[in-house]
Amino acid sequence: MRQPSLFDPPKPSGPPPEDFDLLRRHLHSVLRDLRRADYMPWGKASAVLKEKDFRYNARIFPADERDAMIAEFEKELERCRRASAGEPVE
Repeated sequence: MRQPSLFDPPKPSGPPPEDFDLLRRHLHSVLRDLRRADYMPWGKASAVLKEKDFRYNARIFPADERDAMIAEFEKELERCRRASAGEPVE
């Protein structure tokens, strides 16, 4: 690892504010796909990656918004998994 120079520009602490809206739309798009699905819309490996990606990207939002998005994602993901396994779904 190289030592930073005194003249290196400071590293940004998070994504630029304009990226929040883009990322929010992406996460809501994933939620919309799950809500509309009658069963798991992705394969096993894709579902694992989507879950990790969703949690990773949701972390930058305020706690209340982040927690609400993750809770809905988990609820819909579980519903789709149960439907794909042939279990009754409410």
